[in-house]
Amino acid sequence: MFFKSTGILGINARNLMYLRPFNEEKAIQLADDKLKTKAFLSARGISVPKLLGVIKNSNELSKFNFKKLPHNFVIKPNLGFGGEGIIPFIHNENQSFRTIEKKEMSLESLKSHIQDILNGNFSITNHKDTAFFEQLIVSDERIGDYSFKGLPDIRIIVHNLIPIMAMLRLPTRESGGKANLHQGAIGAGLDIAKGEVTHLVYKNRIIKEIPEVGSAKGLKIPFWDEILQMACKCQLATNLGYLAADIAIDKHIGPVLLEINARPGLSIQLANLAPLRSRLEKVEGIKVKNISKGIRIAKDMFGYTIEKDIKNLTGKKVIGLYEKVEIFEKENVFETVAFINTTRKKSSISLDLAHKLGYIKSKKLVPSEDLTIRTKLRLNGKKFTTLLKVEKVKKKKHQIILGTRDISERFLIDPDINKTANNNLVATKSIKFFNAKFDPEEIDQKLCLIDSHLSYISFLKPQNLKEETEKFKVDNFYNPQFTYPIVNIDFKDLHKDLKKIITDESDLGYLFKEKIKELETFIELIESRGSSDFSFISEKLFGAPRGMEFSSNKGNSSYSGRKRHHPKINSTELKSIFEAKLSEYNLNDWRVILKENLVANCVTNKDKKIFIKKSSLFSQKRVKSLIIHEIETHLLTAENGIRQKYKLFNRGFANYWTTQEGLAIYNSEAQSGESDDDFSQKTGLAEAIYLALHSPFSEVYSKLKERGLTGDNAFRMALRVKRGLTDTAKPGAFTKDYLYYRGRLEVKEFIENGGELKDLYYGKFNLKDLDRIKKIIDPSLTQILPKWLKN
Repeated sequence: MFFKSTGILGINARNLMYLRPFNEEKAIQLADDKLKTKAFLSARGISVPKLLGVIKNSNELSKFNFKKLPHNFVIKPNLGFGGEGIIPFIHNENQSFRTIEKKEMSLESLKSHIQDILNGNFSITNHKDTAFFEQLIVSDERIGDYSFKGLPDIRIIVHNLIPIMAMLRLPTRESGGKANLHQGAIGAGLDIAKGEVTHLVYKNRIIKEIPEVGSAKGLKIPFWDEILQMACKCQLATNLGYLAADIAIDKHIGPVLLEINARPGLSIQLANLAPLRSRLEKVEGIKVKNISKGIRIAKDMFGYTIEKDIKNLTGKKVIGLYEKVEIFEKENVFETVAFINTTRKKSSISLDLAHKLGYIKSKKLVPSEDLTIRTKLRLNGKKFTTLLKVEKVKKKKHQIILGTRDISERFLIDPDINKTANNNLVATKSIKFFNAKFDPEEIDQKLCLIDSHLSYISFLKPQNLKEETEKFKVDNFYNPQFTYPIVNIDFKDLHKDLKKIITDESDLGYLFKEKIKELETFIELIESRGSSDFSFISEKLFGAPRGMEFSSNKGNSSYSGRKRHHPKINSTELKSIFEAKLSEYNLNDWRVILKENLVANCVTNKDKKIFIKKSSLFSQKRVKSLIIHEIETHLLTAENGIRQKYKLFNRGFANYWTTQEGLAIYNSEAQSGESDDDFSQKTGLAEAIYLALHSPFSEVYSKLKERGLTGDNAFRMALRVKRGLTDTAKPGAFTKDYLYYRGRLEVKEFIENGGELKDLYYGKFNLKDLDRIKKIIDPSLTQILPKWLKN
């Protein structure tokens, strides 16, 4: 029996061997406080549900405006545990609420529940607590269809930056839509290498099927690598040496962290039919340099052990009765479904398929003719040459049959492996044609994953900025000497991964090739921080201004003669304005976050967040410009990109920055009816870059002040163009901001030559690639466009 196995981790052993030595009290307190945890991890780039409201005491409860809550939301206790006190709501109208179980709740009943939370009835410490409202996550159907209402989530145990074990928790009718095993939810063990379901457990019993749903065998978790990364990032950020990360998959925004747990339960062992203690002992003492290495170790060590053991003992892979098979013919590959028939010795191909692939000219067979073709096949990663007998097939469920001659020496057959997938596999009526090594969706996913590792904002922010700023304030002739944080990324591995990607000569293949080149250059840029090559690589990536561009444009770049707009709106007020605008476009899953120490006053990132510098003030004109720039340009193109098939529409194809920033500035100018402050600043930035390429920091600062900038603005602009250098006394610049200037001119020229502005809203790409982009978009998708553009 499983319970007699050695290596099972019990509660006492967990506490003594892993919680006490590896989890400091301060880190545990952070994990127990959900609000602090979410704020802390969100600021470090981890996606969390949007916070909708907080109630700290009875006075705040009496004053809380429940009308401002959206149609769907969740109420949670801040210090809660085990899912207690959490209620998801799917209806909110006229002070009447409906839970996900379709139970009606009055406003008074909801207030009573919140009062219970405040009294500490659900608190892990039994002390007074805080209640908060949160965005309701709508599960991705690929896993949501396996649960009874509610929100399924993935729990991952992480230790030493290595994902040790994982489980999918599926709500049931009995658990009331909650993913808590003690309340009757189902735990599904997950193969740590593939993210595939292996076993099911219900109330400490192994079961074969999910009640009211059926079997989950073959279910594969989408975004698996991203989920493993997110779990490891949580450990890296919180310094909890042993934790569980609970992650859900939203149908619109992908993986979202629900919470972290510093005292995770142990049922995960039963769901995986694997002892946790023995896995933890295997990783003891392993030095893990970065997250990517930790995930590779996990996949190598803890991939589905039963199948792995069979392979190790026999040298054979395990397959089911129905398997996808690839037929190689010259430069092409044709994919279809094969039936593994253990009662036959020889393999065969249907007459229709042989004709379709061009092996035979006629669709008629002479009864006495024994027609056989020789071809190469690939099944479950193994490539082999075989003879296929051409024969008529009455039922077109499977057009290739593989007999024991091809199978017995290479594979072991498990009839249960893809029983549930059978209908999907054999329902394929047409075969897929593709280049032998070109898998667009896999390449798209790989490029987005690599791109997600590379953030110039964090890599180029000097770690001694505060100290060097103080020195410069004392002496404006001082040239700062910057140092930069160590990058915890294995760049050699990233270069290798990029070189392994094989594309083709199609339009999509070309776009992938350009993105690969860009990513390789971006890695070089980060590697060259502080060196003499940095400025050269920056120019290679972003271009650089030449002096003649400004010779006839001195008026635009001078600040002294511009009309001043008095800043009256603070960052908190701007946050409210942005949130109202997002609601207007039904984009309530985006979050607006106030943040200290931003170089720019406002930034939109790729994780559905808009950051506003906390200390900033804005004029009415600037607010209008920012709405057009950040929300009605960057954000809407990002949303349109999410709806397309390929993730790079959202993440960004090669050189997308130029068109994105150019479009944003063009829109701001066009809608305000005048050349706004933003473009003047971008012109000034292009000039600052030109100056920085030839002058030290102090001289750039001095010349910008001569053009009318305040001391603070001149310093901020000089910093933007000199970051990436160590000794700023030397010539050189980070040239990315030149894209604003160049992009605006390119978009303006495009429109003047008859281009359609809405064509630039398909996603994030460079204008020069528009014709190729139009060939790969899904034309059936409706674009979200600015209301002024629709009108």
